Amino acid sequence: MKKLTGMLVFVQVDKAVPCYDKEKGKEFKAGVVVDEDTADAFAEIFSKQPARKVKRSEFESIYKVEPPEGTEKNLYVITLKKNENLANGNPVPDLYRPKVFLQTPKGRDEITTSKLVGNGSYGTLSIDRYDNEYGSSARLQNVLVTDLVEYERTAGYESGSEFDDDNADDGEGKNVKVPASAKGKPAAKTTVKPKPTAKPAEDEFDDSEVPF
Repeated sequence: MKKLTGMLVFVQVDKAVPCYDKEKGKEFKAGVVVDEDTADAFAEIFSKQPARKVKRSEFESIYKVEPPEGTEKNLYVITLKKNENLANGNPVPDLYRPKVFLQTPKGRDEITTSKLVGNGSYGTLSIDRYDNEYGSSARLQNVLVTDLVEYERTAGYESGSEFDDDNADDGEGKNVKVPASAKGKPAAKTTVKPKPTAKPAEDEFDDSEVPF
């Protein structure tokens, strides 16, 4: 499994945000909504990173967008992360820093710091797999957005503030921030190729064209 495709939630890649365990520093992270089969397949490979099970009836209250189309009672959210520092404490080289790309009719544009990817966008997360004697782990490699719900940055915007809402949940049980503009209608929506399902896509994100 190299990629996961579906609705994107809590994409925080423009700037690293504090880890849940603050002693670990800061990290880049992004979540994707998948179905049960995909969640099970992911868990078989990455047993220490189970997907979060979310009831369809509770999805909108947590993520502030309607759930993906379907009839399943439960949805599953897989969150991939990458620490901003290497194990030796040095910053991750820019070449290996997660980036966000927007698929357009003319190609693929990098939008890591120029556009804010809102919940409800669709796309693909590529997996940076790491294996050692303790097993396999999946880290965030890159994000490819194919259906963008963009939120405009407001004056005084601070990275991570896009999830500032009293009831917003980052998928791990803690509150995060959503920009004021995100509480109303999206500023703009760019649709290239909607992804109504949440099946893993092995070919649509060509690794040969990505920095790593």
